[in-house]
Amino acid sequence: MGLFDRFRRQPHAGPAGVRARLEGAMSKRRLRGWNPPLENINSLVASGGPKLLARARELVVTNGYAANACEAFAANVVGDGIKPSSLIEDGDLRDRVQRLWLAWTDEADADGLTDFYGLQAMVAREMFVAGECFVRMRPRRAEDGLLVPLQMQLLQSEMLPFEKTGTANGNRIRCGIEFDAIGRRVAYHFRRTHPGDSTDQRVAVPETVRVPAEDVLHIYRRLDAGQIRGLPLAEQPRASDRFQICANATFLAITAVEILAQPLQPPDRLGFQSTIGQLLDAIGQAALQIPAVERWRLAVEQFAPLLFQVRRGGGLQRGQARGDGIVRCHGVSSCVGVA
Repeated sequence: MGLFDRFRRQPHAGPAGVRARLEGAMSKRRLRGWNPPLENINSLVASGGPKLLARARELVVTNGYAANACEAFAANVVGDGIKPSSLIEDGDLRDRVQRLWLAWTDEADADGLTDFYGLQAMVAREMFVAGECFVRMRPRRAEDGLLVPLQMQLLQSEMLPFEKTGTANGNRIRCGIEFDAIGRRVAYHFRRTHPGDSTDQRVAVPETVRVPAEDVLHIYRRLDAGQIRGLPLAEQPRASDRFQICANATFLAITAVEILAQPLQPPDRLGFQSTIGQLLDAIGQAALQIPAVERWRLAVEQFAPLLFQVRRGGGLQRGQARGDGIVRCHGVSSCVGVA
């Protein structure tokens, strides 16, 4: 053994030595501050779901790129509507069923505002914004005058409280969903009124209503095994804000370049003070000489790659978030699950 071998750290044997050699588990300078908690996705959704949902909705309302991405997602998922085709061999019976189906699609909406295919588009938009949507089956009475005594009511994610956890009827309630002893969904505990609707002043007692699971479709995108609630697809507010910040910075940079291109006269007897005055005059002249549309066009072209994060977060292809063309994407609906 050499002299310097005595001072070298001996490699650990066994599993500890294997773990130490895994680069992702090392505590080097760049990894020392990265210590994420080992939490289940349901814990993350329960704690950060309401705030993330509120930010995603505001992003789609206030950001044009996010709004365009939402419409492109809905157009590629459902298009003009997912239309079923009957497999009944009897031609007369198939025609009667088809006519009855078409008549029901016009009456399918419990709010009476759209048809069955419009409901599909609304579900797709909710999938992008909130990551989930609830469809409640509402049986109707014969005196309601419907050809088929059944309608569908769409409920937003906010209608099922994330914070509702406990026990009921010997079952567990997690994030507003009631499970039996073997983990099957038994019921959903929906709010009677939307928590963010200030126009509805009804006093709801009790606050929630228990709806059997067989009357509810829970449509959401499952990312992990055991996930019980959805996550918004429009969860890239940081990328969108960073795009806006970079666009503003580019506007200032373009203005600064034009300022530097303006020749300054040599200082007169007032010296430095006169030079500052010339600089301020050049700032105003440069800002007026550059058209606003041209400035923003250069800013967008310079930092358009940041939209890559936005469109990847929404599962879109190139051009769909920017709005410069619709490209059909395949396999989007395969990510959607119905519970």
